[in-house]
Amino acid sequence: MQLLTTQLSVPCNRDINVPMKRVTAYVNSLISDSVSGFVAMMIREARPEDSEWVLHHRIGMFRAMGESEEFIKKTEALVRDYLSGDWTNNYRYFLIEIEGRIAGGCGLSTLQIPPLADQVTGVYGYVSNMFVEPDLRGKGLGKRLMNHVVEFCRESGIGLLILHSSRDKTEFYKSLGFTNSRFLMHLIIREP
Repeated sequence: MQLLTTQLSVPCNRDINVPMKRVTAYVNSLISDSVSGFVAMMIREARPEDSEWVLHHRIGMFRAMGESEEFIKKTEALVRDYLSGDWTNNYRYFLIEIEGRIAGGCGLSTLQIPPLADQVTGVYGYVSNMFVEPDLRGKGLGKRLMNHVVEFCRESGIGLLILHSSRDKTEFYKSLGFTNSRFLMHLIIREP
């Protein structure tokens, strides 16, 4: 997996109140989409009753990446446990619906740090769990979903988006403005 980032231009005088309060009215209107051929498309924030979709997308993403069944089983149990709590306070998940069918989703978590000269809000977003149903891929839905998340971040004062990309999706994210990071590193801390 590659770590990619994109810098967002956000106003510096914005009141940042992003610690994951639910935004229930943040919904795109139904639109006519001549590019993909879909008549009704909506992107909305997931609710607790959408937990099974969040799980389905997370497991589907790891399956598509070729993870082992052992890894998937363990992950499924952990995600089920996570979703049984009040996950909507710490994690936003956006669902894209096509003609009434859930077609995919994308998660967003935030991290607040002291501001920097080039990060005046000090709010970073971490994109995870990006997934589009296999039979609907290649129709621009992933791009629409990511553009929605980027715009949501811009409006919320989130100045930097970070994500881990599988090798086969790196070009997709680069086409949206993400770049390889020179400075971000990660350490997986395992129990002894």
